[in-house]
Amino acid sequence: MLCTGVTYKTGCKASVRNLLLYPLTYIRLMALICSIVVFSCIADQLYDSRNDHCIYNGNSSCCKYDLAVGVIGCALCLIFVTKDTLYVVLDFSEHPRLQATLLVVDCITNGVCAALWFASFVLTSDQWRQTNSTGIAASTNNCANVGVAFSFLCTLLWIAIVIGNVIPIIRTRRGVCSYGLRSGYNPIG
Repeated sequence: MLCTGVTYKTGCKASVRNLLLYPLTYIRLMALICSIVVFSCIADQLYDSRNDHCIYNGNSSCCKYDLAVGVIGCALCLIFVTKDTLYVVLDFSEHPRLQATLLVVDCITNGVCAALWFASFVLTSDQWRQTNSTGIAASTNNCANVGVAFSFLCTLLWIAIVIGNVIPIIRTRRGVCSYGLRSGYNPIG
């Protein structure tokens, strides 16, 4: 049985193929890569922790926030890819409440992470706009631009993950059984 999309959780045999056919897995892995890019750009060239100096308008709080969001984003991506792997292995037909709870927690956590990335993008782009770029090396300038661009890309990816998690909740509430939950089951309450 070939399992694709969000329906792979209903009675499909556990396999790597089924996990790889799940689109949110790819989006999570792309978000992981983007988080690593943002984190590494800031840690490598944009923030000097010894002098507590950040290239973004000298605002060290901006770099510290971006570093924290980058680490949180990486950790959450790894946790949720692991959760997706467990969804392939575990059978939730006997425990629909647990499955719905995990789905709602996943959706809320990803929404918070999307908001954190959006705040990161707005903060870094505003601080970079205010920075006087004369005297900044070209490689540092490029790294700062990459940090801003990938913060925006992370925002879009996390929003896509939220949308990918909201669709099954809506379908379940409408009675379309895509996660193996009984028809009419309300995962919210």
